[in-house]
Amino acid sequence: HHETGTAPVGGGADSLIVGGYVGKGSVCGKKKVSEHTLDQVVQKEAKCTEDGQSFVMCVYCDYSRKETIPNLGGHIVKTREAIAPTCVSLGNNQYDYCERCLLPLTDRFIYEKIDHNFVDGYCTMCPLKDPSYAFIFEDNGDENGLSVKFYFDGVKNSVEFPAFSPDGKPIITISDVSAYNITEIRVPEGVRRLGYKAFSALSSVVTYKLPQSLETVSGYGFAGNIALRELHFPSPKLDIGFAAFAGNKKLKSVTFDATELSIGESAFEECVGLETFVIPDALSHMSSRLFAKCTGLTHISIPNTVTSFGKEIFIDCTALNDVKLEEGITVIPEAFLKGCISIEEIKLPKSLKEIDNNAFENCTSLKNIVFPNGLTRIGIASFGDTSITSVVIPDSVTVIDLCAFIYTRKLKSIRLSKSLTEISDRVFSSSGIEEIDIPIGVKRIGIQAFIECLELEKVTIPETVTVIDEHAFARCSSLKEIELPSGLEQLGPHAFSYAALESIVIPQKVTELNDTFFNCEQLKSVTIPKSVKTIYYGTFYNCPRLENINYEGTMAEWRQIFFAKGMEPGFEENVHIKTVTCSDGVITIDYSKLDQY
Repeated sequence: HHETGTAPVGGGADSLIVGGYVGKGSVCGKKKVSEHTLDQVVQKEAKCTEDGQSFVMCVYCDYSRKETIPNLGGHIVKTREAIAPTCVSLGNNQYDYCERCLLPLTDRFIYEKIDHNFVDGYCTMCPLKDPSYAFIFEDNGDENGLSVKFYFDGVKNSVEFPAFSPDGKPIITISDVSAYNITEIRVPEGVRRLGYKAFSALSSVVTYKLPQSLETVSGYGFAGNIALRELHFPSPKLDIGFAAFAGNKKLKSVTFDATELSIGESAFEECVGLETFVIPDALSHMSSRLFAKCTGLTHISIPNTVTSFGKEIFIDCTALNDVKLEEGITVIPEAFLKGCISIEEIKLPKSLKEIDNNAFENCTSLKNIVFPNGLTRIGIASFGDTSITSVVIPDSVTVIDLCAFIYTRKLKSIRLSKSLTEISDRVFSSSGIEEIDIPIGVKRIGIQAFIECLELEKVTIPETVTVIDEHAFARCSSLKEIELPSGLEQLGPHAFSYAALESIVIPQKVTELNDTFFNCEQLKSVTIPKSVKTIYYGTFYNCPRLENINYEGTMAEWRQIFFAKGMEPGFEENVHIKTVTCSDGVITIDYSKLDQY
């Protein structure tokens, strides 16, 4: 390190300070000037606790001197935390050091790397695989043979499992496989069982060669094999567990030679590449969610060898548009095709006895369906939110459960079974029906049975009906008239609220009106029998065209039931009745003097 400068000859107050040093001298002997030309060389750098030294000299003459450079004022102390050694890095103890010069200030010890700890083929501390590791043989207490695990380092792309252990014992179970880059796995004859998740998440395997001896595929056995396209099981007898193939997105085909076959719940769930599937004749039970969310599935045929079903078997198979049900099938199970939005029609077998809850719910493209004679039950919400336009319910049907045709806004006409004894709650609510003929034998019209049927214009009710439950025809904004049967005993709360009724005659057995005609803005004429003992004051709320009521009892009897009693303040502003025509005279209502009534 050099610095140059000049210093006046003689020093003193006129001396030049260069790099902290005063140049002093006489006339330079090499150059006839009155000042030295100086150069500074740092011979030793100053450190945290040690002084440095520099040498100053004239570049023309022999003038020179040595100077001390002060130290930096001490160490900047920091602490380095202790680090345990691993199989890939050294360790050290906790010690203090200088942040500036990095010098350890307390004792420092370096610990050598430790050995790898291999468990099940992998080091527990780093990703290294045990180079000597492949098959692990285990005795699980089965006298027939051993189970085997396999851990592979990916050097090969094909692996064949051994039929025997090194000591000659037969292998009957493959319990676990962890590998990558393998494209083919071969399982020898003699293996009977694939354990839980045995081949799951093997993302590169394209081909499996399986033995006839295989009897059991446990839960998630092949799940998550995203490269797998087809699979064949040559076994004569086979039990496949829960979600065995779930999430295999490229799977196109699975075939079976079995004459005895069971397949567990969700076995093919979210196999989105599956376009068609042949149900083997050996399969007698279709488990719940068997093909749920198989969004590529378009065709399926259910043979009559299937005699029992779980639920939600094809739920949300959004591309499914062709479903064949063979004769002999008696039940369509719960949520069978729920959310299958591409189905436009389906032919039901003549053998069908029951359609279970939610069977076709949210099949928004379903337009045509013919119910067979012999059908006895249509379940809860079974056709909710479909596009059916007309329905004929055969007389064999004794039950149409609640919400069965809810939100069928394109349903215009329906012929009901003569065997019904009630119209269930919400069964046709928010549908598009225009006319309904309630069959003789029905005793009850349920809660909200026809609520918000905005196009309903005509309703025929038989004499057998004794109950019209709450909100049964509420918000039927096209319903202008209706004839109530003489045997009617109960009109539920809000039975006709917001309807378009213009006139109504209450039958002789009805005893209570509870907000029955609330907000019927078109209502002009009402006839009330003297059997009515209670009228709630919301019954004729906001019926602006209703100015007179015909009451078949006397004025004294009317005063006992008058709906305005107990009316909340201000409520009368929306009640427009001015007179009540009784059997013995006319009452004029003065809402400012309700106490007189």
